[in-house]
Amino acid sequence: MANVIENPILNSPYEAPTRHWKFDDDGITDQVLQGRRPSAYFMPIPAAKRRQAAQAQLEFVEWTKDRIEETRFVNEIRVAVNRWRLEGWPGATATTRILLEHWNAPERERKLFFCQIGAVETAMWLAEIAGKAGVGRYILSELERYNEDANPGLFRVAHKMATGTGKTAVMSMIIAWQTLNKAANPHDGRFSDAFLVVAPGITIRDCLRVLFPSDAENYYRGLDIVPSHLRDQLGQARIVVTNFHGFLHREMSGRVGADPLAVVSFRPLKPMQHDVSGATAQLLPLRAACYLGCKIDWKIASYCCLESLAATSIWPMVLTGTLLR
Repeated sequence: MANVIENPILNSPYEAPTRHWKFDDDGITDQVLQGRRPSAYFMPIPAAKRRQAAQAQLEFVEWTKDRIEETRFVNEIRVAVNRWRLEGWPGATATTRILLEHWNAPERERKLFFCQIGAVETAMWLAEIAGKAGVGRYILSELERYNEDANPGLFRVAHKMATGTGKTAVMSMIIAWQTLNKAANPHDGRFSDAFLVVAPGITIRDCLRVLFPSDAENYYRGLDIVPSHLRDQLGQARIVVTNFHGFLHREMSGRVGADPLAVVSFRPLKPMQHDVSGATAQLLPLRAACYLGCKIDWKIASYCCLESLAATSIWPMVLTGTLLR
């Protein structure tokens, strides 16, 4: 039987995790291992055969070492991004460096979670650095291969983040990074100032108004995402927030929608038929995993997330179109 851990929190959510709980053949233990927990998942087992086919689903009844499957590719990306971070982000644009230094400033009053900065750092590394080095070119090649196998014609990458880790803040960070770089380098095809944000419902859509620089409660100022001297440049961002229902097939009206599962894209897409028509748009993610078309057992991440107050084991997770359906 797995151990009961009275206080599972091991790390600060504002710093890179340095410890994690060990799993063995009996499950979670009270033994602490040094280092960040590698990205991995637990292999589910089929439900009992006595259940009817309509109720069949996968279950997580044994959280033991033998059921842990490492996500090797994600860990390879982690290593590369971590090395880039420790070296001081060499090769980043001047604008990107300003943002990274601003987000990591020790004197910040509104500190950002390590997982938030790490997610955007990964996006930055993929867009600005990966194509310049051997390991990076290999990773980009693998991403291309995964995407072509699952969803040819639309390059898609997603960040897997747990509930409560601040996904909306990450969206605002990505919008700021892209928009400010586009303002500084208008002809640089790696960046865009047009964004389509797809929400799972009206309530969340309305909450996402904080992504508009013109909103009184916008995150760029409220969370100090952008230095004050650069905030005026955010005005050139063209942002559309809509429900995924608008992309569903509608036989009555004759409208045929695109894939409703929008995820982050780090390279230009074809012009989109929306309010940002004629522009190269970036796609930002749905905020509810239940709309990914699969049943989520949130208990699976409980220990991992609690190790650092729901922020330790958040990793940039590469999802292909197959996984998103």
